[in-house]
Amino acid sequence: MGALIAQAFGASDLDVPQTGVATDAVLYMQDLVTNGDFLAFYPSSPVRLGTIGGGIKVLPVDLPIQPTPFGVVRLKNRMLTPIAELFIACMREVVKPLARGR
Repeated sequence: MGALIAQAFGASDLDVPQTGVATDAVLYMQDLVTNGDFLAFYPSSPVRLGTIGGGIKVLPVDLPIQPTPFGVVRLKNRMLTPIAELFIACMREVVKPLARGR
């Protein structure tokens, strides 16, 4: 994520701010932004799904970076457990509206 943030600042001819905290824990970022003097970079999915709360305001900034794809990786010739199959099915349902919003 740090490389994407640096790319976004660089594409806008801005210096990257000195990092105060680097984490991918969404709840921790929410607490820092809500209770401190912090700026956070969130993926768009928590914003679109409404899972970010606490009075956090999304700034109207277009970041000149391409979204990165992600997926599920599984081992060849291995059966998935029923819970893993259920997780993948649920994940596909959750991301369908996100894919349509692109």
